Amino acid sequence: MSELSHTPLPWEVDEGRPAVFSSEEGILVAVCFGVTRHAVDPPHDESPANAELIVRAVNCHDELVEACQAALDDLPMLPEEQPGFTGPSWTAQRQLRAKLEAAIAAATGR
Repeated sequence: MSELSHTPLPWEVDEGRPAVFSSEEGILVAVCFGVTRHAVDPPHDESPANAELIVRAVNCHDELVEACQAALDDLPMLPEEQPGFTGPSWTAQRQLRAKLEAAIAAATGR
């Protein structure tokens, strides 16, 4: 399966409205409405904040994935990778490694 492409970044919020646009091309990317299983409602009070959250998350996505990967790469080897070296800090390191791997997987869809 080929990888999907998205509207070029960065994205920005249309000031005062719950709409997200591509900064470069001015393409409407999303409008935040209240949607239920039964109807589409007009924007809610939190709709502009939802649009802001989408923009912040999307615009920093690649940097956050890179930072997580760099942190994962910089973690020292685990005891099973260095036989004979154990200690109480390894539990915390295993947990950190698992969190970083899970965050990368969730962010990249892998």
